[in-house]
Amino acid sequence: MRSLTVAALLATLPMISGCETPGLSTYPVQGKVQFEDGAPVRSGYVETLSREHRINSRGQIQRDGSFELTTFREADGAVPGMHDVVVIQFLGSEKTSQIEHDHGEAVATRFADYTQSGLSMKVNEQQGNTCVLTVLKARHK
Repeated sequence: MRSLTVAALLATLPMISGCETPGLSTYPVQGKVQFEDGAPVRSGYVETLSREHRINSRGQIQRDGSFELTTFREADGAVPGMHDVVVIQFLGSEKTSQIEHDHGEAVATRFADYTQSGLSMKVNEQQGNTCVLTVLKARHK
């Protein structure tokens, strides 16, 4: 239950977090999160941080691995420029989440940390920004 509460809060952050920044436009960004073997990551969130403007965008990962970014308004995309990227999941435990909730494989925790993920994307001032983010599976013990 706690995981659902946190996930629900994250989903509302773009709406709560405030107003648009004057003079900054956003551009649509869609993508897919996948493991090295090409299997989709089936749950979680993608969050980006603009290196220039220090503005976050985020999108919920769908069961097919796809996501769409939101900054100020639903699905408006992200500000242009380079972004650092993290993939965040809220799972009680890997075994429980896969069996009871069918969230799929867990992503290695380093991908939830901007300093360790190694993921980035460039958002261009155009329509049709797409990206594929490749992550590693969490190690099972």
